[in-house]
Amino acid sequence: MQRSGFQNLSLAFSNARLLKQVGVYYLQEFGLPEVAVAHLDLALQLSPGQSDKQIESLRQAAVLRIARSTGDRQLHTTVDQPLRLKPIVSSVVRKTGRLSLSLVKQQLTDTLTRLADTAKESPPQDTDENPCSATLLLRAGQLLREGRWREALVPLESARIANAPALDLQKFYTQAGAMALSENELEQALDACVKAKALSAVRKPRDRSPVKGDAWVNVGIIYQKLGRLDDALACFVQAEKLEPTNPEILCNFSLVQFERCAFAEAEEIARKVLALFPDNFRAWDVLATVLAAVDRLSEAEEACNRAIQLNPELGSAWFKQGVIAFQQDNLGKARAAFIQSQGTSNFLPSALCYLAMIEARRGEFDSAQLKLADARKLSPPNDLLLTTLREVAFNLSQRDDLSQALKFYQEATSLHSSDFPSWLGLGAAYHRLGHLGEARHAYLEASKLEDNHPGPWHNLGLLAAEESNFGEACEYFEKEANLTPSNPKAWYDLGVSLQSLGKQEASQTAFAKVDDLLTDPIGVSGDLLTGMRIVRRTQLKKKTFNIK
Repeated sequence: MQRSGFQNLSLAFSNARLLKQVGVYYLQEFGLPEVAVAHLDLALQLSPGQSDKQIESLRQAAVLRIARSTGDRQLHTTVDQPLRLKPIVSSVVRKTGRLSLSLVKQQLTDTLTRLADTAKESPPQDTDENPCSATLLLRAGQLLREGRWREALVPLESARIANAPALDLQKFYTQAGAMALSENELEQALDACVKAKALSAVRKPRDRSPVKGDAWVNVGIIYQKLGRLDDALACFVQAEKLEPTNPEILCNFSLVQFERCAFAEAEEIARKVLALFPDNFRAWDVLATVLAAVDRLSEAEEACNRAIQLNPELGSAWFKQGVIAFQQDNLGKARAAFIQSQGTSNFLPSALCYLAMIEARRGEFDSAQLKLADARKLSPPNDLLLTTLREVAFNLSQRDDLSQALKFYQEATSLHSSDFPSWLGLGAAYHRLGHLGEARHAYLEASKLEDNHPGPWHNLGLLAAEESNFGEACEYFEKEANLTPSNPKAWYDLGVSLQSLGKQEASQTAFAKVDDLLTDPIGVSGDLLTGMRIVRRTQLKKKTFNIK
């Protein structure tokens, strides 16, 4: 009988009667309700109107069997988990717009080189105009050569009071500033560079200066490192007036504007450099920084590519290219770019975080954890590290490795106790493991942080329903429904809980709301649609086809 039915169906697959018959076989004899539903759905589409009711009843029984096969659980929807959250590009790229101490020191070194080129070859000599100044300068120079910059400031200050040559004083103060900067003594570096800048303005006409704006730039970039952006801006305005076509001055000026979030001005300055020097790789890199921060990612990617073509060793451009590719879910390209950027120590911790996220998405969790551990060693806690912990936990949870996911969510909540997604994820992991008390605590913490987010209320409703506390479940699901009135899932869960309390009229009102909202089932989760079909066709209409 079964064989003939299958044979006949193979010859006439559009026959509704045969589809129904085979559906019954799958349901009653083989215990495959999912396959039965597929055949009965097609039979409903092809059947004449007279036999729809019987096929519909069979289908209701098959759907009910599917629901029961999941463990006779309540027909609520599933636990809400946090969405995958990518790092915000503007906050990550901002790091590439800050001058590292090594770049600032290089700027001061370049200034020293230029000052040395303009200094006289002969050593300073005492004169009637500058009594004892040469001796003081020689002493300061000796101390600086020995790296004793703090001690050198004493004879240097005496030489300044004694009217020593401005060019020599400027050179030594700049050198002292560079040494202070290398030891991260920013205030001392600033003081020395401010004095060097003042000396640059009083030098005699015969003291040639190949780069007039240097002194202003040196002070400006230290102000930038100190976060005194208005003071930095004033310095760069003066530097640009002195040298309006100097690319290094203009690039630094653009980055100061970037730091001030004056993105239009920063872009304008970077493009001015490129109009003058189309092959200036640093200007392309600065432009990429500005464009990426305002989410003009395709333009930023083009600028990164130009910078890399001109200087393949430019770590900041590789890093930005990786950030952009990651944002566009091009993980292969992102991984390659971050590997290239690792040679620049300034970007290594961030690159390791991104590489850990990429490995986690690929399911390579051992590698992800190693990279995350290295990032922790190199960098203090920050937002990118928090995002990485969440990303690894999320991917572990997606693969049902909930015990490991718990560890990362716990570390995330420890790192940042007010991080809502981490608390929600932690609760979901506990919930799915059956640790309901711990899950409830995590959900309540999440609800305190974002009272208007439906996720914690939905999951608290599920917890209450699992403990048969349907009155409490109704309160939570009603709060969820009020927060998201166009969400059919919220109304459906509320209807199931109301029905469990025996409140049939209120339950049917909630289910009717779901019917109104489910005009287009595309994009609605399968568990919700399945549950709704069960409720609407078996519990509300009371037309169940009994199968022995």
